[in-house]
Amino acid sequence: MEKYSVSDGTYGSFYFLFALDFDNNPAMFHQEGNLLSVQNRNGKDLWSIHLNFDQRDGSNDRSRYSRKIIDINNDGVNEVIIAEEEMNSDSYDNGRVACFDKNKNLIWEYNFRDTVSTFRKWTNNYQISIIDTTTINNTKVILLMARNIPNFSNAIFKLNVVTGKRFDSTATLWNAGAITNAMIGDFNKDNIKEVIVAGMHNGYEKAILFSINLDNLKGQTPAPDRYKFKNIPKAVINEFVLLPHTDYGKLFSRSNIVLLNGLYYAPSSKEIVISVRDGQDKPIIFYYGFSNELDFQWVDCADNAQQVRDSLVSQGTLKPPYTNTDEYFKILKDEIRYWDGKEFISKGY
Repeated sequence: MEKYSVSDGTYGSFYFLFALDFDNNPAMFHQEGNLLSVQNRNGKDLWSIHLNFDQRDGSNDRSRYSRKIIDINNDGVNEVIIAEEEMNSDSYDNGRVACFDKNKNLIWEYNFRDTVSTFRKWTNNYQISIIDTTTINNTKVILLMARNIPNFSNAIFKLNVVTGKRFDSTATLWNAGAITNAMIGDFNKDNIKEVIVAGMHNGYEKAILFSINLDNLKGQTPAPDRYKFKNIPKAVINEFVLLPHTDYGKLFSRSNIVLLNGLYYAPSSKEIVISVRDGQDKPIIFYYGFSNELDFQWVDCADNAQQVRDSLVSQGTLKPPYTNTDEYFKILKDEIRYWDGKEFISKGY
């Protein structure tokens, strides 16, 4: 019978691989369709759960905002936080966020049920997505996005990541339109964490991008009177930007929007970059670059924007100039507007 010795390392390697098979500490995810598997660091499935989206549809991939692995109590064993579960359509648990231990035992769950009203009172049915975790005053918190179903009230709020209870229930930020993306960081290097948020605004019918300090995450974003939430104060915002709704987009849709997963930070250039979708059946994409303080830097277009819009210019449906030109990019740049506390203005970039 063959023997293994510690001296030649074979036994040690065998023992290491053997031990990994029994590692039940969550370390990563793998998704097939809408089935999300929680895996250990060796890729072994620990348990699974169904989400309410299919990852194979790239336009609908909300992976970044649906799951998080974190050691909530610093005991060396990770927990798993899940949002956007597949739930019974009649269930009151629709829109919950939940924290599970390594064995899928439920630690806590939370359902966002805040109510607001504008020209009418909205439902309190929401879908919740995860932004990220951070630390505030030595407390681990998780920031979440809540999207009203089927109306336009969207919110960002915080939970204590250990207990699953609201972290300062009054500190909720409201936007009259879809919040599709958000990220936390000290992007402008002023030693204060901010949240960069992107999406759209129903009142202004345009894609939006804004920055707000983490400790100011409350109140409501700017809105026309009809879209203002009653009894919610104005938020203290660093910058709030309206993006152009192009001539092409206006032919087919009421508004444009920052794509899901269309917001990212480029550390090398210290730029915030967003992808904006215009149109519905044949949407076209524009890219905008901003400094870490949200000063406009550049605009560009995807190939499909050039192809689809230019065909309409050639047919006379849209006016020149063609899309991938300095002249057209100048039109877009000149339409960018910033909130000055009272109204939207051009900064003359």
